[in-house]
Amino acid sequence: MVDLRKKPKIIGEKVILRPFHSDDLPYIEECLKDPVVLKLTGSTSDFDRESVIHWYHTRNEQQDRLDLAIVDKSLNLFVGEAVVNLYNEEKHSMNFRILIGPRGRNRGLGTEATQLIIDYV
Repeated sequence: MVDLRKKPKIIGEKVILRPFHSDDLPYIEECLKDPVVLKLTGSTSDFDRESVIHWYHTRNEQQDRLDLAIVDKSLNLFVGEAVVNLYNEEKHSMNFRILIGPRGRNRGLGTEATQLIIDYV
């Protein structure tokens, strides 16, 4: 079993991938309420703030998944998340998903974050 409890900090030219911080929450909330994010993730507009706070406060402790904040280096601002989960050692497979909120789109941040995760994994 792969242990993903130790969350890395990965620095690229445009983005930093890092564990979540408690001060990310307002930006996470902005991303999760964004109509484009809702549409592309198939999510609903129901937003339970307490559940979201609990979810993100537990991401850094997970040993079976890698959840990292995507930070725009030029603004030092949370713009999304990159997640590797559902790792299956027997099948040599895993799931990857990325979420880019409104402050991070159309500047190549998601492309770089994806490449950094691929290189790391």
